[in-house]
Amino acid sequence: DLKMGTSFAGCIKNRQEVWGALPAAVAEAGENGGILCEMLEELAEYYKLQAQMKRFLKNISLYPLFLFSASLATAVLFIVQVLPLFKDLYASMNAQLPPYLKLLFAMHEFLADNMPAACVLLSALLVIAAAQRKRMLELVFKIPFFKAPKELYLEIRFNKVLALLLHGGIPLPQAAQIAGSALGDAGLCRRAEVFAADVLRGVNPAEAALKAKPLFGSLSAEFIGVGAETGRLPEMLMRAAEILQYRFDDTLKNLKTVLEPLLLTVAAGVVSAVILAVAAPMFSLSGALPGF
Repeated sequence: DLKMGTSFAGCIKNRQEVWGALPAAVAEAGENGGILCEMLEELAEYYKLQAQMKRFLKNISLYPLFLFSASLATAVLFIVQVLPLFKDLYASMNAQLPPYLKLLFAMHEFLADNMPAACVLLSALLVIAAAQRKRMLELVFKIPFFKAPKELYLEIRFNKVLALLLHGGIPLPQAAQIAGSALGDAGLCRRAEVFAADVLRGVNPAEAALKAKPLFGSLSAEFIGVGAETGRLPEMLMRAAEILQYRFDDTLKNLKTVLEPLLLTVAAGVVSAVILAVAAPMFSLSGALPGF
């Protein structure tokens, strides 16, 4: 396309399904303003920061994932290796088993008799979970405990993209629409369109930002007001994103601090409950033995 005389921005637009909407808008703004190199450098810096944030998110997720995997492996090992010993013991003593223990023994028999089928079923569940990962994450982020950090993360992204586009000379309403589409969240994309429409009608940008919650928080709205009054809106948006980034990092660290002991307690409680449930009939039998 370049050899045929197409502009760089036009080349990206022709392959927008590969590049995405944001690089196309940045390249067009850079060419129109004669600052294509600077705009591409800022776009690279934006992607670098996004990659760092994703690595941070992955790192804090490793321990909960390890804990869940270890708990699941412990439960499977207990059912496959330890449970048969109790089954034989209770059968030799003609003990009356509670319904939940009968269910555990039935699960063991199923796994013992259909281990290949169980492995295939588990693999299929993992494949389905991987395919539906986006949908599952959406459900998780609807929980209030996780919803606030996600909204803060998207606000940071929106501020950075909006600052980048404004620096390239794109008008605020158009930049807001492009930045909203780059978020990948339908609800916030609609809020960005509402914000752009309010600005087009002549509403003060700070007031429009307050109406567009949760796209903008109170801090971002204040910085937008200062930037609109001083003519330094891109710089103020980037400054707001930096401050929110510190807040987001602290929120994730606090979240990790709370989740780690909570998950450990839940895992220990589940394992203890299963062990006590299996051993409960033995306590009843020992109480029924005659004293000497």
